[in-house]
Parts: sequence; C-alpha cells; structure tokens
Amino acid sequence: MQVDPALTLLEALHQAGLPLRHACRNGVCEICTAHLLSGRVEQRYPQGMIEGRAQDAPAVLLCTAKAAGDLVLTLAPWACKHD
Repeated sequence: MQVDPALTLLEALHQAGLPLRHACRNGVCEICTAHLLSGRVEQRYPQGMIEGRAQDAPAVLLCTAKAAGDLVLTLAPWACKHD
C-alpha cells in the first residue's frame, strides 16, 4: 500500500483499516510495536533512522515512525486488536 510520508505508520495503517491497538501515541507504551524486515523508517521517539533486516529485525514504534521509502513490517502479536 502507498502511504502519505507525512503520516506516522500508525496513522497510515489505521486509514487503511487495520485494527491496531495504541495508547500513548508517543512511543512510551510500546503497544504499537512492529519489526522492520526491510526498508527504512525515521522514528521520532526514540529518535533515529532505523534500517530493516530480516535476521533480528529491529523494533519500531508505529506511532512515532514514518516510512522513508518502501518497507516490509511484521506486527507484534499484541499490536492487533482481536474481537
């Protein structure tokens, strides 16, 4: 899917209809954790550019991360809402 680079990944995924859990929207609670398998994101908190990798994929916080190009994510099991 294509996302507006001005949106956080959480905002973009919500707009796409994915039922994701979130709370603080500041990166503190870590409920919206995902793992970056490939690509790059710029994260506001904790601040930095994160490069994805398939082995030992780094964690990113969807509420503070923005896509810096094409990427592949896997969501943490607790990030999705279940009915």
